[in-house]
Amino acid sequence: MTERLLQEADLAGMIGDREKRIGIKPNLVSASPASEGGTTHPEVVEGLIRYLQRHGFYNLAIMEGSWVGGRTEEAFEVCGYRELAERFHVELIDAQKEKSVTKDCGGMELHICRCAEHVDFMINVPVLKGHCQTRITCALKNMKGLLPNGEKRRFHAMGLHRPIAHLALGIRQDFILVDNICGDLSFEDGGNPTEMNRLLAAADPVLCDAYVCRFLHYQTRDVPYIGMAETLGAGSSDLDRAVIRELNKPEHAAELPELGRVLKLAEMAEEVESCSACYGYLIPALDMLEKEGFLKNFKEKVCIGQGFRGKNGVLGVGRCTAGFTHHLDGCPPTEQEMYEFLKDYIMETETRRLICDLACIPAAAGQEQKRADYIKAWLQRQGAENVYEDQAGNICWLWSRKKEHLTVFTAHMDTVFSEDTRLQIREEDGRLYCPGIGDDTANLACMLMAAAEAARSGWIPEHGILFAATVGEEGLGNLKGSRQIFKDYGYAADQAVCFDLYREAVYCRAVGSARYEVRVRTPGGHSYEDFGRKNAIAEAARLITRLYENEGRGSGKATWNVGTIRGGTVINAIASEAVFTYEYRSEDSGCMDEMEQRFRKALDETQDGDVSAEATCIGIRPCARGVDGQRQKELADSCRRILRKYTEREIPDKAASTDANIPLSMGIPAVCIGTVAGAGLHTLEEYIELDSIRQGFKITGDVLRMCVGEQRKESPQD
Repeated sequence: MTERLLQEADLAGMIGDREKRIGIKPNLVSASPASEGGTTHPEVVEGLIRYLQRHGFYNLAIMEGSWVGGRTEEAFEVCGYRELAERFHVELIDAQKEKSVTKDCGGMELHICRCAEHVDFMINVPVLKGHCQTRITCALKNMKGLLPNGEKRRFHAMGLHRPIAHLALGIRQDFILVDNICGDLSFEDGGNPTEMNRLLAAADPVLCDAYVCRFLHYQTRDVPYIGMAETLGAGSSDLDRAVIRELNKPEHAAELPELGRVLKLAEMAEEVESCSACYGYLIPALDMLEKEGFLKNFKEKVCIGQGFRGKNGVLGVGRCTAGFTHHLDGCPPTEQEMYEFLKDYIMETETRRLICDLACIPAAAGQEQKRADYIKAWLQRQGAENVYEDQAGNICWLWSRKKEHLTVFTAHMDTVFSEDTRLQIREEDGRLYCPGIGDDTANLACMLMAAAEAARSGWIPEHGILFAATVGEEGLGNLKGSRQIFKDYGYAADQAVCFDLYREAVYCRAVGSARYEVRVRTPGGHSYEDFGRKNAIAEAARLITRLYENEGRGSGKATWNVGTIRGGTVINAIASEAVFTYEYRSEDSGCMDEMEQRFRKALDETQDGDVSAEATCIGIRPCARGVDGQRQKELADSCRRILRKYTEREIPDKAASTDANIPLSMGIPAVCIGTVAGAGLHTLEEYIELDSIRQGFKITGDVLRMCVGEQRKESPQD
């Protein structure tokens, strides 16, 4: 195809003298294969070389300098030009290593690589593609590769368009062979190739770029350097007077991608004198984030460019924004680095906002409805479908094609604080303070961010995750929410991860508990007239003494506690009633059974004709029974590795009383882990460390990916 086009154009006749030194200038902006749409196909240049050598032209040199931050030598290797040059014995010149000469280019002095000056006939072989800053790049802009890196930066400081126009007078283009095989019509460094399978030939770079504008549905005024170059006398943009010949014209015109999206993405950047490489990586990074749904609520501008050197700001990429609060170093940072940095920033901002919103919504145990309503609406806004509130008041979302082999994620909505507790966020010394912010608001928010990531992913695993924001975990809630979840899904759950407490341990053992309200009654009477009668308070005290003399509790650790006590009416009356609350705890089921027997024995010993003691159960939290030890260890070790990755310290096993008690009591492997650092649980001065928020949503994200494993997007709807 190349040689036929050159034959039709009579390139050999245009060159004339076989002794002329011929420069060949491809576009090797970066070290990426031509199939990605950013660089000139080596096959096109091979066809050009074959044509030239067949016609007796052997004084050839391929010359190029990749963009700032890239290495031309690497591009030569990756793009196949080193092998091409060796095979055809053609000189290969890295313009980044060339000395420069200063040249007057129509009233503007420019520094140009010396190799461009030592050419008798320049053949430009650009790629027809889009550009984030100039909308298109083809003939005129491609010659920028023959400038030293410092001059390339200066072009951006001058606004690109004017120096590009003047460059047309500094480096003469004698022939243009345009690679329109599969250029990326959105981004200059490729990644989104559009298959066109065409080559174009031209002698006028201005006319060539004007044709490209029309082809991509732009006006030439949309690309100012075209008109500027025409004014300087570098060529004509008048397509009406041009002679255009098409060989093998296709029957159907190719479909072009949506070009306007690049302009929309560019609106998210505040660009001042940015280099092509830096800006060229930013826009594709934003494009990836947009496709994944991360820019939906993103309002901030991303600052980029030399114009921000020495200045302060909030969010910037590249070394020039080193003074910003949040910045990514590098000159330039890569597209992937920008994507990861901006994704982390957006996720951290969203997570912090979510934590603060939730923390200010009262949610005492049994009064979680306001938080539940907020969470349900929030999940729906993230794209989660079929979010529902179950019979207990949990907010649930099933991210799975099937109701089998599920992992259950839980984090509880309720706190220990009453409805009238003042809930106000205070930021101080790198911490966020608020009652309930650590237990369990921050963990709940981080779990919800994992749910949002799942909703945005665009696929549903075969055996996925049930996300549940639960009720009734604190105090006398008696794990109401967790009980309902595993009543509904226990048959389908393979494992469970509960997000609670802080990230200091893996809580893989369940502390069971039994809680009672004990009521002791006696006849009572007057403190003087009826002295000698049994006093309910004294009898309750004797019962409490018996309970605290508990010994021989089996093999496991056990604790017991009287938490509250009340009784009597006035100081001169023998109390007829006393009430106290009592609980005992252990992670050993045998020990729990023995504690129950001893409790009942103590109650029986208190009873006589004038004394009655009744116990009402106000809460049972079961401990583990029948859990497969190997599966439990594997789950705990996997979560431990994730926590260790972000905390960089050893993570011990511990026991706790959490939502995980319910699955563990049913023989389902389960662990509880925290996602943030903090302290002051159950106090008005509770806080979390701000720096741990970014690690928190990464922890839940890693746990999510660990649980769905190697599943792929295989369903017909994907």
